[in-house]
This record gives sequence, structure tokens and C-alpha cells, in this order.
Amino acid sequence: MILVILSLAGIGFFLSFVLMQPSRTRAILSAVLALLIILSIAGIAANDLHHYGFREAQTSETKRLGTIQNQPVVGRMAIGKNEAFVYRYQTADQDKPQVVKPSLTTTTKLVRGNQAQIKTTTTRSQYRNNWSEFLFWGSGQDGQLVSRTVTLTVPNSWKIVDVKK
Repeated sequence: MILVILSLAGIGFFLSFVLMQPSRTRAILSAVLALLIILSIAGIAANDLHHYGFREAQTSETKRLGTIQNQPVVGRMAIGKNEAFVYRYQTADQDKPQVVKPSLTTTTKLVRGNQAQIKTTTTRSQYRNNWSEFLFWGSGQDGQLVSRTVTLTVPNSWKIVDVKK
């Protein structure tokens, strides 16, 4: 919507100079439309640089890990120089193993703990208020994935099997 406001203000500013005779009304209208153009551009720049109008909403989901082929195991495969890993796991309520891999927005971790579980923490952008929703409606930023952290917690009795490519 902010682009629509910017466009209409630009067209109105142009038309006020072309079609109106020099007068006090033209000066006031042009000043208001110029201010609207400047504020629209500043709003777009603030959104681009600082995600103005949005906040980050975080959700977490924890599931119990199940065994893979009746074995208490988590498979991992190194990516690159062992700095990141792809993990193969199965939750207790699923029949087939799942894979989680790191990306620009996804971080994977494997830690030792008491319970076998997988915790997924997802952060998404959300409109801050109704005004932001009005301004940035149609931008595609609402609900956009900011980051995801997947933490696999396995007990000491479980095996971590390194899988080759």
C-alpha cells in the first residue's frame, strides 16, 4: 500500500505543478504531496534497513524422538569441513525417518541430555500493528521465515552414526 501512496502522491505532485496556476493553494498542495513522497520513501527505506513495521514472533515445538529401525540412533552427515551437519531422525509419532539440514535460515544442533527429543524454534516476521499492516499490505513480509533452530537432544545411551555421502 505504501507504494500506492507513493505513486499517487507523485502523480498528484506532478499534476499540481502542470495543471494548476501559481497560487497559495498550489504551494500548499505541492508541499503536502512532497512531504507525503518523502515520508513514503523514508518508510520504505526504514523497512528495508530495520524491518520497520514488523516484529519477530517466536514459536517452539518439542517432539519425542523415536527409534530408527528399532535402534536408538540419530544419523548425521557432515557438510563441508565438519562445520555443519545434516541429521536424520525419527519422531515417536512418525513411521518414516525425517531429515533436517542447515540453510541460510535454519541452524541445526545436536546436544546430549536426559530425554530424546527434537525442539524446533521458529521465528517469523509479523505486522507490529494495524497501521503497519495497512502500509505494508501485499509486501509478502508478514509470516516470512526469519530463522529456525532445530535442536536434537539425545541421551548418552543413544548412538550418533556418521553417514557417508
